[in-house]
Amino acid sequence: MGGESELNMWIKEGWTSWSENISFEGHYGLEHAKNYFRNNMEMVLNKLPIDEGYRILYGVTGTDVYSTTTYRKGAAVVHTLRG
Repeated sequence: MGGESELNMWIKEGWTSWSENISFEGHYGLEHAKNYFRNNMEMVLNKLPIDEGYRILYGVTGTDVYSTTTYRKGAAVVHTLRG
């Protein structure tokens, strides 16, 4: 998933983080998973811009590739495919 380039790391890590959400749902149930995902979205929309500044996902290099934004925002993008 994603390829070798740091430019697409958010795709690979987004799927991984999203898979954690699905595992959480399987273990704790749908309602707990919804709360878990809502908390993730709240962090993406409200906390990360303050803590890390607004960041793009594509074209990020260096240590920024492994920021919280890569994982949480990537998972949020992937979640939109679920419907």
